[in-house]
Amino acid sequence: MKNFLTDNWQAIIITIIAPVVAFFAGKKNRKIGQDKAGASALTAMQESYAKWVEDQEERHDFLKDELKTLQNSQEAIKEELKMWKEKYTNLQKEFNTYKTSH
Repeated sequence: MKNFLTDNWQAIIITIIAPVVAFFAGKKNRKIGQDKAGASALTAMQESYAKWVEDQEERHDFLKDELKTLQNSQEAIKEELKMWKEKYTNLQKEFNTYKTSH
């Protein structure tokens, strides 16, 4: 047995140490893989958020333009309503004048 140990001491040490080293190396690789996965997930979230913000800005600009258009239309309608009210008032006065004269 003593001869076996002295002749194969390197193989025995490697057989004992190799699994321990492999375990810790694998653990480190898994940690690196998890860190990379976390970083890629964070990058994906940041890209998604940037796209969302850009889309919201476009929608906001569209709605602002639409609001301005509606406000301009409203002003034009108010002016037209004012004109028709004046015409109605004038016609009513003319009718009253006509009624009293006939």
